[in-house]
Amino acid sequence: MISCSPAPIDGSKKAVFPELPETAPSQELPNGGMAVAVMICTVSSSQNGPAGAISAWQGAWTAQLTLSLTAEETRTAAPLQLDVDGDTATAFDGATRQTLRFAVSAPCAVQLAQSIRVEGSINDGTAYHGAQFVLEGGTLRVGRGAAGYRKGKTAVVCSEGRNAGVHILDEHGVCTTWQDWFDRWESKPATCTWSVRDGHDVLTIGTGEWAPELIARGDVLESEQFTDYVEQGYFRRR
Repeated sequence: MISCSPAPIDGSKKAVFPELPETAPSQELPNGGMAVAVMICTVSSSQNGPAGAISAWQGAWTAQLTLSLTAEETRTAAPLQLDVDGDTATAFDGATRQTLRFAVSAPCAVQLAQSIRVEGSINDGTAYHGAQFVLEGGTLRVGRGAAGYRKGKTAVVCSEGRNAGVHILDEHGVCTTWQDWFDRWESKPATCTWSVRDGHDVLTIGTGEWAPELIARGDVLESEQFTDYVEQGYFRRR
């Protein structure tokens, strides 16, 4: 069984992210005074839960990220060098080095917060960059789209786009979507449907042509878009 709930966040304190599974020790994710909405989840089994996700993210990466220059201008550089150390990530494109705040915001999603200049304002703004991930066999698979974990017919999925959010399917078949609105989690009823395609279980989140479909590989769930990003090297270890 998988169960999730939002953690109360105080921007002046540290955010606590208990990693999956519940048998793993909870870890503190330093917050440095920046409010980060964090989703807490536990599972009833230790198999394939993302225990060690925070630790697995630490270190050196090559990432295909688009970083903002100002609120009105963006750029896409060659693959960035990204170094994650605790709650800080340093991005370097070969010319400019930038410091971002890093947080594991859900069991299958991370957030990078970048300070940017806002023209005509004395205050800086913040640009947010995200990615979805799964931790499988101790290895992070990072992409964009939708990804998550299952335990039997229960599941937790992180997605972006029109159906963005953290989607929880419980043991009673009740599906709930949680969305982070200005560092506050809000929930709404959702539709999650299991089906079988080519011998694989498939979980569909929502309805309509934009509803993400995730293919199960053991207890890991990935959309085709997410898998494509992984294979194209959206994030690679250096």
